[in-house]
This record gives sequence, C-alpha cells and structure tokens, in this order.
Amino acid sequence: MAFATNDSTPLATNAGQEAYMRALAVKYDRAVVQKQIDVYEKMLAKATSKHSGAQADVAKSRKNITKSNEKLTKVKSKRSKLQGSIAREQGNIAGLEKKFALSNDPKDLGKLTKARKKLASSESSLAKLMKQEASVQSDISKYQGQLEKNSGSVESRSATVDELQRTLDALKRKHDTIQ
Repeated sequence: MAFATNDSTPLATNAGQEAYMRALAVKYDRAVVQKQIDVYEKMLAKATSKHSGAQADVAKSRKNITKSNEKLTKVKSKRSKLQGSIAREQGNIAGLEKKFALSNDPKDLGKLTKARKKLASSESSLAKLMKQEASVQSDISKYQGQLEKNSGSVESRSATVDELQRTLDALKRKHDTIQ
C-alpha cells in the first residue's frame, strides 16, 4: 500500500483496519502485562512461602524458650530441695561427729560414715543439677538469639511480601485499564 500511492494521492483510510490494529495493540499490551503479572505472582507465592517458614521458625523458637524455661524452673526447684537436704545432712553429720567424739562407739562411727557417704552423694547430685542448669540457661540464650534472628527475618520478608503485593496490584490495575 505504501508503494501504491504517492505524495499527490491521499491514502485511503479504512475504519475497520484502524479498529483491527487497535484491537491487536490492546491484545499485545494485555499479553505483555499478563506475563509480568504471572512473574510477580510466582515471586509473591515464593516470598509468602518463605515468610510463612520464617514465622514457623519464630514460633518454634518461642516454643523452645518456653520449654527451656519450664525445665529451668524444675531444675532450680530440685536444686533448692537438694540444697536444703544437704544442709540437714551437714547438721546431722555435725551432731554425729560430736556424739562420736564423746562416745568413740563403733556404731556411731558407722552412722557418721553412712551420713558422709549420703552427703557426698547429695553433693554429687547437686553438681549434676548445677551443670544441667547451666546447660539449660545456655540453651535459652541460644534460642533467644535464634528468636531475634528469625524475628528480623520475618520483618524483612513481610516487607518484601508487601512490596510484591503492591506491585502485583498495580500491574492488575494496569491490565484492567488497557482498552
């Protein structure tokens, strides 16, 4: 058509051709925007999944902290009871030592020896409880560190999800306005 006419003859216009070309342009523009929407929907789904995973990690860290705190409370309670028992045993040993010093009776010596063995056993148990308590406190510190890290991750992933959602919404509005 470009060669069929020259400068002196006007180009024939056809309203049907213009409408067809416009429809093709709209169709093409919509297809381009739809591809962008599809890409952003995939990105949003992946970001949402990672956000959910980060939230699950936060919940797990909180659960672990709660369990560790309960365990620490139990260990402290046991330690307190054992310390009271040790104090009674030490008082009992002091009384048996006085009694043995006065009587020099072999039976008193046997009771004293038995009481000292019981005290040594209790002190050994106390040392184990103190070691266990330190371990639990270490676990609590570790879980709190993980919680802080995971909370920061949740916040950043939440911001990413929000940004992707805004972009996707804008693309959908753009797609709807193409006419």
